Amino acid sequence: MNNVVYKNYPIKACQQRVAEILATGATLDFYQKFTCDGCGSRQTMGDPNVWYATGKCEECGTITDIEKHGCNYVVHFGLDGKGRRDLKSEQARK
Repeated sequence: MNNVVYKNYPIKACQQRVAEILATGATLDFYQKFTCDGCGSRQTMGDPNVWYATGKCEECGTITDIEKHGCNYVVHFGLDGKGRRDLKSEQARK
């Protein structure tokens, strides 16, 4: 069992913060992260620059309601001036 406590925030707060970073003109990719509601493992979405309302755990298969339980994100800044800036909202694939 993992004893690490991960910080999750409301999805709207994460979306707002990423939008603020993008507004500076930064070139980046972000990856949404969430904590599985079933087994507690930390999961990272595979698609850059997409917000998901739910996520499926690769460890146990549990579907986590990210809108209810919150999330976080990791940002990859482009050092070469290249990066995706297309933000999409969609439901996680089941």
